[in-house]
Amino acid sequence: MRWLRSLRPLRAERTWRASLSRTTFRRDPSAPVPVPLPTPRELVDVLGVGRTEIVEGRALTLLSLERYRESDVVTFRIARMREGRTFASPELRIAFEPAPESEPRVWSMGGSGGGSEELVWRISYAIAPPTPRGSAFTVVVTAIEWHAHEGGQRRIESVEPGAWRFAIIPP
Repeated sequence: MRWLRSLRPLRAERTWRASLSRTTFRRDPSAPVPVPLPTPRELVDVLGVGRTEIVEGRALTLLSLERYRESDVVTFRIARMREGRTFASPELRIAFEPAPESEPRVWSMGGSGGGSEELVWRISYAIAPPTPRGSAFTVVVTAIEWHAHEGGQRRIESVEPGAWRFAIIPP
């Protein structure tokens, strides 16, 4: 069995090389380097919103708006009954009114949730550039997509269209 031990490092090295070759930084070297997403670092203030909107029987709560110098973070709470045996996670489609001059970049900052019969999630999204200071605007959730992960694949289990509107009026 001594020969078996000598093959293990080669297999590990081959696996490592295979995973490294799958890591592609840019497929097209002539393409421009993407601008990195800004990391919210310097907190300016926090607006506790705590407003729940119901669209077609589905409740969505905007808990807070954290304002950072680099970007903003909105935190939502959502609950729904589990459908079947899957454990779906939400992904929100977010827009703003009035529409900003430049299209904001919105990305997930993470979330957590679970439950046996009812799924309860808290999920945060970052927005860059930051929302306008001192002026009122509305955060609009245009849809909630529920994603399920099975067999290493991600698929959309269901989509809840709607227009949950949260007016933000700074103090």
